Amino acid sequence: MSNFRFLKQFNDPENTWVVDKRRRLQPRDERAFPGEGAVDRFARALCKHRATCFRELVESFEFFALARKHARAKVVADLCGGHGLVAVLFAMFERNVERALVLDSSRPASFDRILLAAEEAAPWTAGRIEYIEAKLKTAAQNIPCDAGLIAVHACGAKTDRVLELAIANHMPVAVMPCCHPVSTSKAPPALKKALAHLAVDVDRTYQLEASNFHVHWTSVSERITRMNRVILARPRSVPAAT
Repeated sequence: MSNFRFLKQFNDPENTWVVDKRRRLQPRDERAFPGEGAVDRFARALCKHRATCFRELVESFEFFALARKHARAKVVADLCGGHGLVAVLFAMFERNVERALVLDSSRPASFDRILLAAEEAAPWTAGRIEYIEAKLKTAAQNIPCDAGLIAVHACGAKTDRVLELAIANHMPVAVMPCCHPVSTSKAPPALKKALAHLAVDVDRTYQLEASNFHVHWTSVSERITRMNRVILARPRSVPAAT
């Protein structure tokens, strides 16, 4: 089982009671984040503002811990971003990230609560985070072609659309897939029959490798979600022409 990277206090079995809770954060939940570092301070601010649910907080922090070195660029775009917490974490902890964009079809109220918590815990994030209310199919028009891409549980084929955008522009990308579209995947039928959803991610990896990306698999803790595989991909350097 994968350990927690950012929220290391949850590696203590005594803390298992908080990980799976889906209810909205409450101020009393601050006690789960007792540290004096920036991570715990921000988590406490999220609790104070009842910004999202407990699982979304933990999932976002742990995905960010894995993706930050692979997807970072001057602009980072969180596609199908929902509450946008992962993008906010890039703006907060990656000083070289000049803009963090969240793209989704509608802006939830939770995003504004997260922004309040971020501006309280990390004032330098102010003005660096933007929400784009648009469908995923418009991402090529709304996202700079040199951005880093992230997507957490972009449902089914939406993950494929994110990877296609990354491949088309040779952009670094980090995804945590869910609801794998086995029936429409281009993976060989034998693999789909034997491996089910795993075959989908195997095929995605082959497509990335064939497009000159270096691909790495890792995962967040299964205590957060069973759909915990994270695919990290960065374009390989292209040799200069002679």
